[in-house]
Amino acid sequence: NKFWINQGAPNAAFWAHEFSKHATCTSTFDVKCYGPDYKEHEEVINFFDAAIRAFHRYPSFDILAASGIVPSNKTSYTLQQITTAINTQIGVTPFIGCSHNGTVLSELWYFHHVLGTEQYGSFKPLDSTSPSTCSQTAPIWYFERTPSSEQEVRA
Repeated sequence: NKFWINQGAPNAAFWAHEFSKHATCTSTFDVKCYGPDYKEHEEVINFFDAAIRAFHRYPSFDILAASGIVPSNKTSYTLQQITTAINTQIGVTPFIGCSHNGTVLSELWYFHHVLGTEQYGSFKPLDSTSPSTCSQTAPIWYFERTPSSEQEVRA
């Protein structure tokens, strides 16, 4: 309830979507790969543990802020500034996704090879295999969050 908060629907619905979209294409989360010691729902817990480890490994907000790129409703950035900021910190360029005709930063996808299993292996960062959807020439906005877009739910 801290890292992946759904917008306008129960968190469990969002989590189910993320698991069915991302974990099911990774063979090491397949139940049969766990062998005879498998515990019910172990693959679900392992998937989200791996996702949270990746979230901590690639702290996008901090990576951008280290280069002076911070959310702002008054200042825009270039794709080159964003790309350089990330590449300087992690040594590779992720997929940088924008909405609104390529002018609003909306997502970063980090690519990597996994040495071992995704649950317990180590990650070797790779450059994106997909081109950015951000404008090469127009300003890119990295807007401030609104109070309703971020929350921490405590059980």
